[in-house]
Order: sequence, then C-alpha cells, then structure tokens
Amino acid sequence: MKLCLSLFFVYSSLISMAKNSVDTTFYYTIKPIPKIDRTELEITLKFTARSDSAIAVKLFRNYYGSTDIYKYITSFEGLNGTIIKETVKPDDKLINPNATGKVELKYSISYGPVAVNGGTFAPNTSANFFHLAACQWMLVVGSLHTQHSYNVSIVSPPKGWRFYSSSGKNPLVIQFNNSYAENFSRYWGGGSQSFKQFLIESKKLKVFVSNTFKIRQSEIFDAVQKIVSYQRNLFSDYNFPFYTVTILPRENNVAGLNVKNMFMCYLKEDVTPKQMYQLMAHEMLHTWLGGKVSLSSNDNEKVFRQHWFTEGFTDYLAYKMLLDLKIINNEEFATAINRYIINIAENKYKNYTYKELVQLSDSGGYGTEATKLQYYRGALLAIDAEQQLKINNKGTVTNFIKALYKKILKDGGEVSESSFFEFAKIYGLDFAWYFQYYIIKGNTIVVKSSALGEDYYLKEELVPSFDAGFSIRESLNNEKITGIKLGSNAEKAGLKDGMQLVAIENGTRFSNAWDFNKPLIVIVKIDGVEKRIQYMPNGVNIKLNLFEIKK
Repeated sequence: MKLCLSLFFVYSSLISMAKNSVDTTFYYTIKPIPKIDRTELEITLKFTARSDSAIAVKLFRNYYGSTDIYKYITSFEGLNGTIIKETVKPDDKLINPNATGKVELKYSISYGPVAVNGGTFAPNTSANFFHLAACQWMLVVGSLHTQHSYNVSIVSPPKGWRFYSSSGKNPLVIQFNNSYAENFSRYWGGGSQSFKQFLIESKKLKVFVSNTFKIRQSEIFDAVQKIVSYQRNLFSDYNFPFYTVTILPRENNVAGLNVKNMFMCYLKEDVTPKQMYQLMAHEMLHTWLGGKVSLSSNDNEKVFRQHWFTEGFTDYLAYKMLLDLKIINNEEFATAINRYIINIAENKYKNYTYKELVQLSDSGGYGTEATKLQYYRGALLAIDAEQQLKINNKGTVTNFIKALYKKILKDGGEVSESSFFEFAKIYGLDFAWYFQYYIIKGNTIVVKSSALGEDYYLKEELVPSFDAGFSIRESLNNEKITGIKLGSNAEKAGLKDGMQLVAIENGTRFSNAWDFNKPLIVIVKIDGVEKRIQYMPNGVNIKLNLFEIKK
C-alpha cells in the first residue's frame, strides 16, 4: 500500500510538472499496412518539448464506446533518445525528451475486424480500408483542453488507395489547430473502395463505397448525389469547402454519423436500399435541422426534450425527400408512415409524460425504445402539421423548415422554444399546444384519414405484435436461452430454456437495423455444434388504422 501511494504521489508530481512542458506543434505520420483481414497502422509522433521535464502521455481516449482500445497497440517505442517510462496505469506513459529536447514516438495499431465489431462507431478496418476517429489513434499529450497545432500526413500509401479526412481537403497532409478534447470527431480513412467524385455548385463531393453490399454501387452513387444536391438546393446553402460520404460495413448495423465535412454510414451487408437511403437523407439533413437550425432549452432540461422536432420532423422530411426524388414511391411512403403508427402502438412508453421519461432517464433506463418514441411522435406531428399548412394555404412542412432556417440564421443559429412557437403561429401551426398535449402530457396522437392527401385513406388492419417468445436481455446476459413462453413461435421453432446462446440476429425491435419482414434468428450451440433457429417473432394481433393507396 505504501509503495502504491508513493508511486501515486510521484506520478501526480510529474503530471503537474508536465502541464506546460509541451510545444504547440505535433507532427504525426500515418502509414497504412494492409494485412490479410485488416489494415494495421504505423504511426509516428514528433514534437519539441518546452523543458526536459517528464511529459504525461495517455494512450487513446476513445469517445465512441470501449475505453480500452489501447490494447490493440502492438508496439510502442521511443526513437532517437526519447525514453518511455511505465506508470501504475497501463494506458498512461511518462515520456522524457532526448538530449536536444525532442520527443519521437513510434507505435503500431492492429484493429481486428471481429475484435472491434461490437460497437457501431468502433474502429473499422479490413484488408482494403481503414476508418478511424482521431480518438482511436491519436495520443493524449498533456492536458485534454490545451490548444495545439497539428500536422498530420499519410505516408507510403498502398498502390491504388485513395484517402479522406474530415479535417482538410488534402488528406495526405493536413494542418489544423485544436485541443484534443475537440479532436475526437475528426476522422481519417481510405482504401481501395469504389470511389466517385461529383461537383455541386462547383464544390466537391467525394463518395467512398465498400464493395461488400448487395445493392448496386451505381445506384448508391446516384442516390448520394441526388440527396446531397436536393438538400443543398432546398436551403440554398453551398458553403461546403469539401464533403465526403463514406459507406462502411458493420455487422448487424444500420447507423450513420454526420460530422463537419463528412457523413459516415455503418451498414450490414444485406441492408436494403430504402434503409440505406433513408438513413442518408435523415442524418445529412441534420446539417441544418438540429445543426444550423436548433431549439434551445434550459440547461436543466434533457436533450431529448426537443427530439420530437429535431429527430421526428427530420425523419418525416427524409421520407418526403426520397418521395420527391422518386427514390421511393407512394406505396413505400405509406409503408414508412405506417411504421410510425405501428411502432408507437408497440412502444411500452407510448403514453409516458415528459416527466416520466425524465425519471426513466435519471434511473438509467432511457434506452433505444424510449429514444425512438420521440422520433415516432414527432414524425406523426409533422404529418399533422403538413395537413394544417395545406388547409391554411401556407405551403408544406418543407417550406416551413426552410423559412425557419432563414430566420434562425438571422438570429444567430438558435431559437428559444417560445420564439419557435411564435414563429409557427405565422403559418397557422399551434406547436405550443402540440408540445404540451403530446410531448409533455404524452397523449395518443390520432392520425386523420386525410393526413397524407387524396391519394391515401386509412383502413383498419390486424398487425402482429413483436414477441420473441423468450427474454432476449436475460438470455444475452446469461449467455443461455431464458424465459421461453409456452406456445410461442420460439418454442415451436425448437428453442428451449438452457440452450447455450451464441448470437441473435434481427432481434432488436426498435433499432434501425430491425426488419419487420425478416425472421428473428437465434444461433445456439448444442453439443458443441452451432445451430441457427429462425422464426417470425409474431405475437398477438393489434388492431390499427393504417394507410392504403387509393386504386
């Protein structure tokens, strides 16, 4: 115990000495090295220290899931007289500059595709590409919040590879000023993926697509160009010095992330075209709605307070956009709206008040199902707003959002709830009442038969509820099948309590990746042999009014 305390105080003293001992310029090089199943990275860091004091260096500080990804470092060494000292923490190092005050480090990272596949935004590599956030390869030198100059170069690129970064136009050599805490959402990547470049109002749009998807690549490139062009034209906003879209494989995922200058898709191999394009349209629309157009709340309010608007309206507008672009047809649009109705009906929090959702969040129970509820509510409110705008001869929700965008730009990029509600009144929209009645009080949203226009009508239908037939959460936690329901489709398919559980596919009901039309697949191990058991997870029928196309 005394030895540990002594080491702690020595380490703390060295950290304190190190705070102002680092020069403001870090020179990084990234060398990609393709292997059979991954791309390894050899990275060097050079800088000049301000003094000969020991410098605190922390290995990767990942902001996207697992915090121990430093374990994928296969070598870490000091060059030309730089000395590395270990500490009581495996991810902390103390670095002594060489005799001339220089620090030179070289380290290698080997992210295996299977090992890091559990997290949506985890490092993503294969034999022909890599894709990493800065916090997944860049060291933390000194304080997280100290501003530094960075010079990042990609060296010895494999033949035929192209590269990208959200940090600059030329990914081979990028310079920027920032603190490490501000760097985590900067991305680097590249490889031999399929590539196309487009010009939109003289601004470059670069698109990288993995070769693993079942959708034709020409169709993907065409959809990306149409979606990006549509959105920029909608807002008359072409202020993008460069923009990259990269579409990457990720098992059992349908997810996306929009950061400055870049949009990233993380998709399962059998993703459907509609899943892919709706995700693109939704996430890239956040550049404006939720990005340049945002509603402010009091500091003590939960971030999901405004999700009915920033997420729900975005989701609806994404489908409207795809319909306008003829990427989906009227029937597919109706199916998308019906999903909102079905998803709310099956959501166990469907009538939760805002206060109850806050309590749920405070207790740590605000998961995917609660999060998605706000999307569904907001989308149905957008449909109602669409109808009200038509009745009032005030255009469409798209026109309303465009006008709101112009107003908010004049007001500095953010608008208060009250100002937003007042602006909506100009268009005959009583969003203050919507908000209180549906979002705060949690009342059921009743969709009108005329909501989608004269081409659609509501018809009463029976829809099977989702019923896995066993406890998915308990089974995953116990790594064995638990809670089989007698007479369920799970039991009829052959699942039994106590079976060793290997994996579950298409079992996360409210995730983007869940497919209503596909079976739930349970992979179990019986006598050491894996077996795939699949069945439709259908439970009792729910009576709902859903949209149909008029013949």
